[in-house]
Amino acid sequence: MQRMEYKTVYLSGNLDFPDTVDRAEKLSWAGKSISQQLNEQAADGWEVMDLHWLSDTELMVTFRRERSTSSD
Repeated sequence: MQRMEYKTVYLSGNLDFPDTVDRAEKLSWAGKSISQQLNEQAADGWEVMDLHWLSDTELMVTFRRERSTSSD
């Protein structure tokens, strides 16, 4: 029987800029930041199960992956 493990994490694309930038630029960089964070989770074997946007730049994501046999 396949055993899964789950986790829910908060991801934010909010970044500090040294100068004032417009909304489109902030959202563009936020998207890149969130994509990088999702890719890091995927590299560790996590699969997105569900996500909920909290704002334009923040979300909660639930992941799952197969539990390794050594964790049993």
